[in-house]
Amino acid sequence: MYPAAALKSLRPIDEDEGEEPPRGAGRNEGVDFHGERRGNETHRSTTDPEARLARKGFGKEARLCYAGHVLSENRHGLIVAAELTQASGTAEREAGLRLLARQRRRRGGRMSVGADKSYDARSFVAGVRALGVTPHVAAKASRGALDGRTTRHASYAVSQRRRKIVEEGFGWMKTIGGLRKLRLALVALDRSPAVAGTRPGVVTELGAADRQGRDDEDVVLPEALPLRVPSSHR
Repeated sequence: MYPAAALKSLRPIDEDEGEEPPRGAGRNEGVDFHGERRGNETHRSTTDPEARLARKGFGKEARLCYAGHVLSENRHGLIVAAELTQASGTAEREAGLRLLARQRRRRGGRMSVGADKSYDARSFVAGVRALGVTPHVAAKASRGALDGRTTRHASYAVSQRRRKIVEEGFGWMKTIGGLRKLRLALVALDRSPAVAGTRPGVVTELGAADRQGRDDEDVVLPEALPLRVPSSHR
């Protein structure tokens, strides 16, 4: 999700507040950033200071953005919780634990969560188990956190088939809901305690819905984009 800020709003953090940025002809500022190394540690947007530079994959350009996260149940694809955070390399897993913690407080009984390989990290799997939820994340070929004690069960295979239903919600938002190009101008600071070792950050809960009448529940985290936060870029 992109903020209401352009790359030319990036200014060095240690820049004097009274210093005027260079201006060019016309209505818009002229900013020559060629050859300048910019990163989240050294630069902030003057229009939206909470936005962070991130790229969706190798070879992609870095852009100012936020990260959106949803939690859905795996029978009908109903989104039961959503969250918006600053973009970082661990935002998906940290937000996933917070979403699961909120859903666990609303629901008792058995619960499992399906997710892709990006969530197969020891910190995330341990945090999920600490919440009393069974982690059915896609297992990595090596150095993963899951083993045969989890992946041998038939319920694990079902979760792997059904976890892709979370993408239907995003498809509806873009094709019917009118959110193909959602821009954000303001978020609220979440001061709630961190969950299972995660740190609180800038977050807005976009909505939640409860399902009643079931003693067990299977939920799905979204396919984590290969979001990479560059230390700097040209």
